[in-house]
Amino acid sequence: MKEFDVRELYARVRWNLPFPLAINGNIKGYLPFSPSAETPQQQQSNLINSGNALGVPTLAELQIGEVKFAIPPTLTLSNEVTIQQTTVAGMDGTVKEIITLGDYRINLKLFLTNNVFEQVSNSYYKYKLRSDEFPEDRVREIRDLFEQKKSHRVISPFLNIFNIQYLLITSISFPELDGNTAIIPVELQAISDKPLEIRLFQP
Repeated sequence: MKEFDVRELYARVRWNLPFPLAINGNIKGYLPFSPSAETPQQQQSNLINSGNALGVPTLAELQIGEVKFAIPPTLTLSNEVTIQQTTVAGMDGTVKEIITLGDYRINLKLFLTNNVFEQVSNSYYKYKLRSDEFPEDRVREIRDLFEQKKSHRVISPFLNIFNIQYLLITSISFPELDGNTAIIPVELQAISDKPLEIRLFQP
């Protein structure tokens, strides 16, 4: 199979090109926010420290349960607070009480392959597969994650910034990628979760 560029695949599936969060310090290349001379590492720091990481598609390392991804997936996070609004007689507007911070909603965009590459470029964008075989085992792994109907431990330096350690997958879809059976795009919707600890006290 010919060498392929992940950025081209995003365009073909009509996904937004992700922000290149550094992977082991090796992501290089385009700067999506400004034509300045900032390095990708500086832009990564600015993205997170300014609080702009929510809503931004971000290329990042990820492991869900025992499943790892050879091509780093794209993560997009969103959240909102739950607010109680109370109307007070004689007062315009409402009194607002913040009740709680909601669960994080995470959109994951993945490209599944057989994970056997002849070549990976230093930029982590260009790959060359050893074969054109359909990645059946990778697809089964994703299907099993979804069908287990439970939260999964997640390992991701990016998600760790938001204290996200568990994900519950709520939906799965397989966008079409014409003329290619060796690379399977998958889109997952998930929400953050926390293990519930119940303690029983005897009188």
